[in-house]
Amino acid sequence: MRPKVYIANNFRAAKYLRTAIAAVYDKYIDFTCSWIHMLLEDPASPEIAQVAALQDLKDIDRADWLIFFAEQFGITPGRGKFFELGYAVATKGVKKIIFIAPNECIKADCVFFNLEYIFVRTLSEAVRFIVEQDHSREA
Repeated sequence: MRPKVYIANNFRAAKYLRTAIAAVYDKYIDFTCSWIHMLLEDPASPEIAQVAALQDLKDIDRADWLIFFAEQFGITPGRGKFFELGYAVATKGVKKIIFIAPNECIKADCVFFNLEYIFVRTLSEAVRFIVEQDHSREA
């Protein structure tokens, strides 16, 4: 069984993530983040936003891992990803959290980033780590 992974990033990163996942990572991991497949610029109406938020929480609940992009994608602040991270930590449904942080100084920016999380610099490093952990668990 392949590991299930939720990606928390800015909504504006959806197109980038769809391309990256489809190109390489889909064959190794089951991604539970359905938000990246929304074909909207923004979940603008309250009705759409509420449905999207509830689906995101269900997607996080199904995940074994959460990959959190610490830096912003584009100019729009990604506030939802911080809620998703907090939800994953609080519910303890997600077993492991990986931070993608190109800048090692990010740990100094927030005391909570100094807890026992895994830090990598790129999505490919995160996926490689998850796949290696999954294979070592099977062995």
